[in-house]
Amino acid sequence: MIIGGRSIARIVPPTQNGPITRLVGTLDIDGKGTDHPLDQCDPFILLDQAVIPKSDLPPFGAHPHRGHSVVTVLLQGKMKSWDSFGAGGLEGTVIKGPASYWVDAGSGVFHDETTIVDDPDDPLQHINLFQLWVGVKEEDRLKPAALQYDINLPVEELWDEGKDSVVGSARYFVGGGGTIQTPHPITVAQVTQHPGKTLKFPIESS
Repeated sequence: MIIGGRSIARIVPPTQNGPITRLVGTLDIDGKGTDHPLDQCDPFILLDQAVIPKSDLPPFGAHPHRGHSVVTVLLQGKMKSWDSFGAGGLEGTVIKGPASYWVDAGSGVFHDETTIVDDPDDPLQHINLFQLWVGVKEEDRLKPAALQYDINLPVEELWDEGKDSVVGSARYFVGGGGTIQTPHPITVAQVTQHPGKTLKFPIESS
């Protein structure tokens, strides 16, 4: 299969686990997962998508992270994020989408995040998010943990090649002039294409 000039050698079906869909990842200890050989998607480790209609989910509680970065792309809804190094104090930080937050786990951090849905019957309050785990260089694994939020996301109009008409838009959750500073070059964007239009979204090779 050829899409956009690139050859697709293998399609791996996503794995559904309750409200969470794993799009990229590996098998867990129970043999569940999407079984992507990591050398084919390095530096990306996991990519999950979730639509959550209730509060206080997922029920993981505080759990450890070490040696990678995690960006949560909150398209819609409210989340409370807490980290052991004190961001947001004892109660954590509440963010409302569209927003993003980036965790550099570094040498280690305990982290917890839960949903806030005041009215489960209102679909516009349901959580809609993606979460991407990114591997880092060995030297970055030894650094102290850090956390960044961006609630004022840049939005860019995308024009056709002749600059005659707007054919879509890009909302940047990471990169594109946003405030989050990453230890590795990465762009995370929500690209919207207008009906009946051709859109090109260039990505710099650097």
